[in-house]
Amino acid sequence: MKIELKEEFKFGFFIFLITAIVSSLITVEFLRYSGYSEADSAMVKKIQSLATLLEEANTHNEKLSQEVIALEKEIFELKHGLSPNGTSLQVREMYQLAGFSNITGAGAIITITEQDDKINRQKDYANTLQSDDLLRFINVLKASGATAICVNNQRLVVTSEITNADNNIVINKKKIAPPYIIKVLGDFDTIYSALTMRGGMVEYLGLYNIDTNIQKSDKITINAY
Repeated sequence: MKIELKEEFKFGFFIFLITAIVSSLITVEFLRYSGYSEADSAMVKKIQSLATLLEEANTHNEKLSQEVIALEKEIFELKHGLSPNGTSLQVREMYQLAGFSNITGAGAIITITEQDDKINRQKDYANTLQSDDLLRFINVLKASGATAICVNNQRLVVTSEITNADNNIVINKKKIAPPYIIKVLGDFDTIYSALTMRGGMVEYLGLYNIDTNIQKSDKITINAY
């Protein structure tokens, strides 16, 4: 009788142990499966999110490309005079500011005159306007808010260079000679104040007997580059 109880106990314990082990294995596999499921789900969501962003970016790029094509078409038409009245105001303004078309507005007409040869019989380097001086002068005008500038009818654009060659000033690869007439569009009072301030360009050039005359004008036309 004692032996039978002992065998039944062993058999019950064995079943309990097997059940526990199987349950443990099932639990582990479930947890592993659940973990991978969550990871896979997060990855899928991330891929879907990136795909959405990529689609939005492609749509935005396509829209920008269409706008660029439209603007290029307007610029081409404006440049060749095909439909100047049909172009947008923004394009016309950009075209003018870039120097590709005439522009009219208010501003100042500045005349820079070197010392007369009759007075200065021994004219030297110190009494002549140099390209560096003119460049500084132009930079002051730009800093004062000038929207368009030309020197002796040479329109200044982004690619314009002001250099010296054979004792002459060269702008846009063309020699210019005194007197130097500068047309500038912008606020006259600001331009005048910037040039005539203490230690400014007018005073500086005056030290070398170079005169600067500044006149206000309500209508100045600056030709295209």
